[in-house]
Amino acid sequence: MRLGILRATALAACLAACGPTDAPVNHDSNQPRKIGLRLYRGSLYGRPGIFFFEASDTALTLAYDSALCGLFQAWKGPVLGTHINPDGTYGDQGPSYHLQIEHRLWVVRNSEDTLDAKVRFLGVDEDSSGYIGFRYGLVLPAGDTIFVTEEPSWDNHYGDNALRRDFIFRGIPYGATVSVRLGGIAGGWPEVWEQSAGGLLLGPAGQERLEIGNDDVSATKVRWTGSGAH
Repeated sequence: MRLGILRATALAACLAACGPTDAPVNHDSNQPRKIGLRLYRGSLYGRPGIFFFEASDTALTLAYDSALCGLFQAWKGPVLGTHINPDGTYGDQGPSYHLQIEHRLWVVRNSEDTLDAKVRFLGVDEDSSGYIGFRYGLVLPAGDTIFVTEEPSWDNHYGDNALRRDFIFRGIPYGATVSVRLGGIAGGWPEVWEQSAGGLLLGPAGQERLEIGNDDVSATKVRWTGSGAH
């Protein structure tokens, strides 16, 4: 865990439109703009407000959508548009690990109903080592806000490339539960999800979600089976 180490200026939110249901080649003309050690900002498939995090130089790049307040796509290789092809053109992203097609990732419920929570992107922080944390706010009808920090990182301890997503929750009211959609469309490698610490990992393959009912930290991890082979 890297709790409390993220100390940088928050970046403003950008809204994005709904996107495709598959993973076409990105044809956005503008290169992502580098805004940190391993953090870039740009667009993807016509969606503005995308933050690209190069979790590993060659093994994992993440595209976080500030409108979704969560992970949109992950792929093998560097940030798109930052490497040059032999013909002089800028390269696109490598093979996809994961694509999220749901348009609503966050749900807040009490014992009886689903609450009309407004999801807000509050910024992204990067520390001096290049670790990052995305910050979200779930604004409840009564005006209270649940604060969430997500800290993604690359993990290949067991040979396969994997993504660890640590979540920190603050302000969950008594009797309420928060869930966030994790599972999506797997690319060239099957996804295997696991979870530890606070909360529960629920749902069938491809629709996994993290659910938690109190302020806590939860560690989730998705491993792409066979992706570590060269």
